[in-house]
Amino acid sequence: MKAEKHKKNILVYFGGDSFEHAVSVITGLQVIESINREKYTVFPIYQTENGEILCLHKLNNRKDFLRAKKILVSFGTKHNHPVIKLKFVTTKTVKIDAAIVCCHGGKGESGGVAGLFELINLPYSSPSIESSAIAMNKSLSKSVIHTYTDIDLIEGMVFVSEDIQQDSLSITEKILSHLGQQVIIKPVHLGSSIGISVAKDPIEIEKSLIDASYIDDEILVERFLDNIQEYNISVFEVQNNLLTSEIESPKKQDNILSYEDKYSRGSKKLQFEGMASSNRDLPAKIDDNLRQEIISKAKVIYKTLKCKGIIRIDFIFHNGVLYFNEINPVPGSLSYYLWEPLGIQFCELIDMMIDDAISRHKQTSKTKTNQIDILKNFLS
Repeated sequence: MKAEKHKKNILVYFGGDSFEHAVSVITGLQVIESINREKYTVFPIYQTENGEILCLHKLNNRKDFLRAKKILVSFGTKHNHPVIKLKFVTTKTVKIDAAIVCCHGGKGESGGVAGLFELINLPYSSPSIESSAIAMNKSLSKSVIHTYTDIDLIEGMVFVSEDIQQDSLSITEKILSHLGQQVIIKPVHLGSSIGISVAKDPIEIEKSLIDASYIDDEILVERFLDNIQEYNISVFEVQNNLLTSEIESPKKQDNILSYEDKYSRGSKKLQFEGMASSNRDLPAKIDDNLRQEIISKAKVIYKTLKCKGIIRIDFIFHNGVLYFNEINPVPGSLSYYLWEPLGIQFCELIDMMIDDAISRHKQTSKTKTNQIDILKNFLS
């Protein structure tokens, strides 16, 4: 793996210790396969499920993933420029120009990886630490949207998992009193529909609450709406101009869009391509009024949550009302399949992400106050 002077050195960070590890690997490999090698030297950085961070030497496509040489990597700065150190027989230091974040769920999507890159002054593709943390919290993101916008939300309640485990019966009674018998139960911090279930009687509610409480520390319970339609759209701010993708309408086989619907029930042509392989209507079969409402509200949400980079926003449509459902700060497959109908190919989208990350970094970088004299006085 040799950095070339005329190319930008791009770090692709994927994997992680979340429930969505496999999905993150797929997204990372999709980027690695699609990125323009004539413009960039790629450094694939893979975080294992155990948290070990490795550079996968000479990883160019998915077939190389299991056989690529694993090299220990560390992060830092040199002359105020972000670098990685690769531990071959001797340590090699490489300057990095930008990073593409491909982590789904866990610390990778909720701001942890963004924090690492902030520490070493490295431009990165995802939203900021603050924005990522809010977006990945289903309860907190809805609270912010409720406070600052007039966008509709489905009625819900939030419970701490420890409280559920200590007194599930009492919490079940609260849910029955406020939301009724038909509810949908969601782990607050997880994505990819992991841990989500529909409960339609007190016994199912209590069981689903207990099950969910062991995979996340907060649980969101919402009133269940039958015969809904889901619509997803990707948003990307480029040079202060908010761009929106085509709108999709995912197809599901049950009451909810499951993990299997998203990743293993797609068309044979795109099988095993992550979110790109899901069954969907693309573009969604909707009238222009609903299309414009989705676009308008998606832009408001993007701005309200101070998002950056490419994100995906999911809506629920029921009885003529459009509800905000959730936001994905690092969407599966980076939502490239939603941009292709507009004529933007994945390799071009990657170029845009890199250029945007570098441009944003230049705009937000501030000259640090020189406080050397204060330290000298303290040490004297």
